[in-house]
Amino acid sequence: MFIKHNSYHPLLRFFEKRQAPQNTRPMRAGSERLRRYLSSWREASAATSGSIAKESQPLDEERAFRAVDGTVLYTLVDLHSLLARMEEEHYTHHALGECNDFSCWLRDVWGEEIAADLVLRSRARSEAQAVVERLCRRRGEL
Repeated sequence: MFIKHNSYHPLLRFFEKRQAPQNTRPMRAGSERLRRYLSSWREASAATSGSIAKESQPLDEERAFRAVDGTVLYTLVDLHSLLARMEEEHYTHHALGECNDFSCWLRDVWGEEIAADLVLRSRARSEAQAVVERLCRRRGEL
């Protein structure tokens, strides 16, 4: 992804809200602060995945995700493929309701706090799909 020099990186808003002190300037793409925050995200992501198996086992019926179109998801790869082919109205049903269902499923079932926060803050289906794709690649499933 190409980032213009003075534009904000999508993850910057997430890190500014969670970790940056109030009296600092906003981070710019390509800055040293951005590199430090992204590396801390990678470290935290690696630390939180220790309690979960590297390769996800298919879930039982009780913990599976049920989409509005009737699709049942048992693995993270299933979620990635669903996000790729899902209709926009079905995505908004899950993402813009009382809570983001995808984020809750990632947090509660898979224990992926950071990925769940990023999916919660994603503004479009493609952003959520990119987060899930990164998660699957990190876990060695794609």
